[in-house]
Amino acid sequence: MNLGQLLVQALPIVLEGKCTGGNSSTIVDSSLTGKYDDDSFKEALAFARVTTDGLAPVDQYSIISAFVDSTGTFTLSPALTAALAAGDYYAIADPIWNLYTVLRLVNQAFKKMGVISLTDVSLTALPNTSRYNLPEALWGYPIEKVEIGNDTDGYRDVGGWEKIHPATSTGTHVLEFKTEPPYDTAVPSTQTIRLWYKGYHATLDTYDDNISHTIPDPLAIEYVRSELFSYLLEKEGRISEDMMRRLQIKRGDLAQIESRNRIQSTNKPISKFLNIRDM
Repeated sequence: MNLGQLLVQALPIVLEGKCTGGNSSTIVDSSLTGKYDDDSFKEALAFARVTTDGLAPVDQYSIISAFVDSTGTFTLSPALTAALAAGDYYAIADPIWNLYTVLRLVNQAFKKMGVISLTDVSLTALPNTSRYNLPEALWGYPIEKVEIGNDTDGYRDVGGWEKIHPATSTGTHVLEFKTEPPYDTAVPSTQTIRLWYKGYHATLDTYDDNISHTIPDPLAIEYVRSELFSYLLEKEGRISEDMMRRLQIKRGDLAQIESRNRIQSTNKPISKFLNIRDM
């Protein structure tokens, strides 16, 4: 799951439809003509849900800068990376949710998970090589396990390795194998080195940033919904039953999901945020 897929499932969606036209900076839905005032949904997030060819801009989102009722046209800013067209499906989130506030809350939710299991697959085995410079993101975290392989054939554990710390604080951290790992000179990616380590989730910023596969999708969605819920509660002092319904928050949901999808975390369960009286 990527950030675009996460947001469209976590945010309250107030309108969904099928495009009758459009381009990279507009959504056109002629069925909306005469139904809303000009500039309705302004500042709301618009999502490209499904495209006829399954290609871009699927999963992308942008901010609605204008709406023209007479043509059913939404203007998007910034533009998507590809054009929307007739037959594509779109969704629009509740306008109360500002993109930059949402991104802050999303990353805040993942940080509250604490230190979790993560993987890195940026290294590939090379001939005559037993030492590999580690990605900087891993320098401050212990490596739990090293595997080698690929998604098609699978991965297998590799023993006889050591993480070597540099002599200075600015030096490069190194992964050293006692024996040279297997490699493939023709297709190096068939011998990808997968590193398992404990750390905080990487910051999510753009639609195609991926959620770590070590976090089950339902759990990620509920963590974010809970953070949105907590934000509104702190900002408004109370939350209407309608907003709770639109956020799809129910007392006990998170505790049940966590029991089904355990992840290792240093923090308390997110369900603590829902221990409040009904509004």
